[in-house]
Amino acid sequence: MLERAVPVGQWLGGTGEPPHLVALDSTEAGTVLRGRIPGSSWAAVGAGLTPGRAPSAVKLDADRYVLKASSQEGPQLLLTPRLVIEDASGLRGACTLPPVLADGKAHEITGCAPLPEGAKVVAMAADVELDPAADPDDITPIVSTMNLQMRLPGVLEGETWSAKESGADQIAPVTGVRGEVTSSGADVVLTVSASTKIADLDYVNGSIMVTGFERPDVVPVAVSQHFADLLGTGPGKRFDLSLGINTVPVEVTTVVPDVPSVPGRAAVLADIDTLSRALIVRGDLSGVGNAWWVGDPDDPGAAAGLGLGEVTTRDAVHRELSSGPLRVGVPAALIVLVPAVLLLAVGGLTMHIVSDLRVRAAETQRLRSLGLPRSAVRGLLLAQHGGLVVLLTGAGIAVGALAARLVGPLLIRSDLGAAPAPEALLVWPWLPETLWIVGLLGLGLVVVRLVAQVQVRR
Repeated sequence: MLERAVPVGQWLGGTGEPPHLVALDSTEAGTVLRGRIPGSSWAAVGAGLTPGRAPSAVKLDADRYVLKASSQEGPQLLLTPRLVIEDASGLRGACTLPPVLADGKAHEITGCAPLPEGAKVVAMAADVELDPAADPDDITPIVSTMNLQMRLPGVLEGETWSAKESGADQIAPVTGVRGEVTSSGADVVLTVSASTKIADLDYVNGSIMVTGFERPDVVPVAVSQHFADLLGTGPGKRFDLSLGINTVPVEVTTVVPDVPSVPGRAAVLADIDTLSRALIVRGDLSGVGNAWWVGDPDDPGAAAGLGLGEVTTRDAVHRELSSGPLRVGVPAALIVLVPAVLLLAVGGLTMHIVSDLRVRAAETQRLRSLGLPRSAVRGLLLAQHGGLVVLLTGAGIAVGALAARLVGPLLIRSDLGAAPAPEALLVWPWLPETLWIVGLLGLGLVVVRLVAQVQVRR
């Protein structure tokens, strides 16, 4: 996946808050993304971002290629082939091969070893420039036809291929690119022809691009609510993202409360495959990923030994946020607060009952003199003060529940000090709370009975 800050057109974001781009395999969105989306799900959001058909490719058997190129007129040209190789996991990377003269001869070249497991070529670029040894007098404003043929050892997978010049059309020195990809024995042959403007090559290099997919006109994205509010955008709206020296047009398909990895910020969510295709056709063959997300790892600890850099897991973050050094004050306060509350409740209840019984000592004696047995007197006192304990406990429960609902979410802050995203969700632990309430009521009734019994005996 990819997570980075990006300019949106001419907008660089507010102070300290640049817009962010998050790109990942959208087919796994329902597995790796977390967060509540009212009326939808991350799987549904990801379904609107997928690139569709898998790209055509050449499954490589070896790191051995044969390039043959020629130019009909003008000075000799120099071609530098670059391959986009995809491994079994879908990760793409660029491989630059040695430059070859367009002299009409077949040149065997290598340079991509070691090949990753399941290596496939999904795109090839050929950078075209004048031979540095060319005679300046031969550089004339003519248009020459160039032919290129490249053999790759492997098996052809898919028949949808596209050949086009790379770069802005108005300054491209290579135009009219046509090509095809066919199987020939144990090899796959890429055949391309194009027109080259010799004089223009003296100022800027040209580039030929052959891809196993159609050029994406626009990249579908989902945007965060904060992003939509700042730019006044919504589904169907289009804008441009700047990635390096390239500009990628995107179209909003949906608005989500927050984009995972950058909650609370102006952010854009895209499919990494579609984004990679858009960059490849613009000449950027470098891989776009800078991190890995795993939805349900069998052994989260094993990732630390893969050499991928810093490993972050939800369990580790949960432990850090709940019991880390910066949060130790909350558990410590609860450890002290709960016994203190119990002591104050029992002590206050005892003092109240004793005081009340002393005030009513004359009434108790009068009842006893009228022949009312001690057990009946204790029952009256227990009913009177026990009912008060039940009422006070119920009032405490109501006040506590209201405070937890209104005040609790306000006390939850993110690591940036702002409100968390998604918003804090109140979860009532019914079993522990029920046990605490029953225990507190039972303790209060026991105290009432003991104090009442002692006072009645006097």
